[in-house]
Amino acid sequence: ARMTVANGKWDELLDTFKTVTVPAIKAAGVTAFGVGRVRYGAGTNQLISHTWFNSWADLDGPMPVEKALGAEGFQKYLTKMSTLTTRTEWTIYRFMPALSYLPAAK
Repeated sequence: ARMTVANGKWDELLDTFKTVTVPAIKAAGVTAFGVGRVRYGAGTNQLISHTWFNSWADLDGPMPVEKALGAEGFQKYLTKMSTLTTRTEWTIYRFMPALSYLPAAK
């Protein structure tokens, strides 16, 4: 996800990620999750997050945060996030092991 953060909302957004998003992601059993601030080639108010899914079937149910918070909690989360961001764009990528460099397993 690429999010455009509303002016003056960085600290509150990062606090929400630390106190709500990451604990919910962990509770939902997500394998990997990461967050980064865009530094070059885009506006300085953009944040990128990625979520690793184990299979396409993971997209058939609720998103991880919704799974952890429940329907009502997720709606409250979305309402809060809508005050912290002005835009969110979702992109889905397929991992291609044959075209990737993977370190040897230990």
